[in-house]
Amino acid sequence: MESEGFVTLMQYSGARVSETSLNDSIELMQVRRGLEVMAARLAAEARGGAQASALMDVVERGKQAGRAKQLKQLPKLIMEFHGLVAKASGNRQLEDTLRLVLQRISWGFELDLRERIESSWLDHWTIATAIISGAPLQAGLLMDEHISKDELLYRRKYRASNGEEAQVVEGLNRN
Repeated sequence: MESEGFVTLMQYSGARVSETSLNDSIELMQVRRGLEVMAARLAAEARGGAQASALMDVVERGKQAGRAKQLKQLPKLIMEFHGLVAKASGNRQLEDTLRLVLQRISWGFELDLRERIESSWLDHWTIATAIISGAPLQAGLLMDEHISKDELLYRRKYRASNGEEAQVVEGLNRN
């Protein structure tokens, strides 16, 4: 994570989240939200297209992994779900761009997994259901709410790991 600029190693003090990492991560989450909302809306216009059954399948596998407390499986399933929504949008450019953004922030899918297993997969289920039902506005709103939770989690984690950066985080929360 140091080589990607996410953390700064400090001799005898451990590691702390890099200041640029805070800003970059929040900005990437904002970009992600816009792209994923668009992807969900487009996917719903097509009722999930060829990805409809795969969306429900990954949600079921995610719920099963969550019930079995198979935490190591969940980040991969989360990525798969979001990738399928992008693919179901039918917009290849959106899919490619979103893939790059998700790769850069995918480490966040491992944050607080145990605490958010049920709510995360309930979110995924409601989003998938809205997509398959052909409800673009609902799918977009649900995706926006879902990504907002991830963004809030990122902000809290930065605040906890870098007490002195709390003011920066608070300032971003006002925007």
